[in-house]
Amino acid sequence: MTSIELIPAHADDLSSPPPWLRLGILAAPRQEFSASVAEILSQVTKPDRDQRWGAFWATESFEGQVRAVGLCSFKAEPSDLPEVEIAYFTFPHREGRGIATAMVRELTERALQYVSLVIAHTLPLENASCKILRRCGYERAGEMIDPEDGLVWRWQYPTIASRDANK
Repeated sequence: MTSIELIPAHADDLSSPPPWLRLGILAAPRQEFSASVAEILSQVTKPDRDQRWGAFWATESFEGQVRAVGLCSFKAEPSDLPEVEIAYFTFPHREGRGIATAMVRELTERALQYVSLVIAHTLPLENASCKILRRCGYERAGEMIDPEDGLVWRWQYPTIASRDANK
């Protein structure tokens, strides 16, 4: 199992990145990668919210050095239901090593201390994110229209069956 550490992310982190972040970004094979990370960072750090419900850099010790390998977040503070949505992004040159799975597990564990339901959205087609969410115990709970992404599949944890069993 991949071991990661989550470090709070802030909108201005890329203006003067600490060594672990610089190492993670400089290891990318494509020059446009930095611009992509900057755009994602901008999206996941707005609006301002309690740090517990914010964005996090995923870091991993690699070849004896700690470096950023991904970015994950809660999309907003929990709703009144109470539920919270998670999002995650593994740096492309680090994909396929269990980092996204580790981010999903960590965010889910943190969230369940405060809410009864954790949700995630994916594009409405089978892809790597669907496999990751299933591996982490999520269940597809239907389709919905997301204001930013259009038609998406809604995933939830715990599953409907396990919630019904606890009633």
